[in-house]
Amino acid sequence: MIKIALLIAIYFGAGIFILNMGIQNLSKTLLKIGEKHIKPVLLKYTKNTVTSFFSGFSLSILLQGSTPVMLCTISLINSGMMSFYSSLGIIYGANLGTTFSAILLTCNPQYLKYIVLAAGLLMKCFIRKGNLAYIGDVLISIGLIFIGISVLNLSMPIFRAQLMQSNRFARYGEHVLRPFSLSVFVTAVTHSSAAVTALTILLFKEGIVGKAAVIAIILGSNLGTCITAQIASYNTGREAVKMAWAHTLYNLAGSIAGLLLLTQLNNLLDWLINRFNWSSDLFPALCHIIINLISAIVFIPLTKPYYLLINKMVGKEKV
Repeated sequence: MIKIALLIAIYFGAGIFILNMGIQNLSKTLLKIGEKHIKPVLLKYTKNTVTSFFSGFSLSILLQGSTPVMLCTISLINSGMMSFYSSLGIIYGANLGTTFSAILLTCNPQYLKYIVLAAGLLMKCFIRKGNLAYIGDVLISIGLIFIGISVLNLSMPIFRAQLMQSNRFARYGEHVLRPFSLSVFVTAVTHSSAAVTALTILLFKEGIVGKAAVIAIILGSNLGTCITAQIASYNTGREAVKMAWAHTLYNLAGSIAGLLLLTQLNNLLDWLINRFNWSSDLFPALCHIIINLISAIVFIPLTKPYYLLINKMVGKEKV
């Protein structure tokens, strides 16, 4: 039993470490490439809620995460270069843009990942400067992400065999609030919803967690990402604080609605998979997309009253 636990811990720990290293390195590299372009894009294409939405959406996909977009937006608001109202569309779009990571993480090529990693390492060895050096970093990061998933996946059959012997786990799986709360906590601590999503995809593929738990975990990871904006807005101007709270309440509302309508959401996802004859392995990624898409569709027409609500809650800047 001790040997089995140790084996699971080694595979699990190594997989999470490599995966997170790849995700963090990819985010940093893409931020270096696009840093000088982020602020101009956000300033130019945030004239209304729709253009703000597409700006946040596009930048979040390119930077493989909403965190760089949120942090840049907070700095622009705090410097007075952008209004709080303009940031609302960015919040909606950035949340939806993060779903692209879930699609990427669903794929796990068998041998291509080693080729990608090797190509990246060779480029780093021979090319030290310029855009090609950045491409080498990107390839290394993608290779590490897929290798991390593969290592993590090695622990899943053993993990599943042990859990299935426990009646406690069967009872645990029936309560969606527990995986939801754990997801919020882990995402807040790691500042990486992508790592939580990757783990969820593997747990679902192995049958360790069911569809209801997957939905709860995705909702929790959405809410957990808000801690970064809250930390970044600490000791800033009132407008930046409003943006952080708008992000938090947006995801909180989506999480509560998702938990209350969990059965209907599950049925919708099942219908889409059956209707288009997609693989059931796409359930977590599709769940991530649908949750953030519905949230954006609901909130975009309500942007003005939502803006007034946050203004009333947080109040005006003190002079």
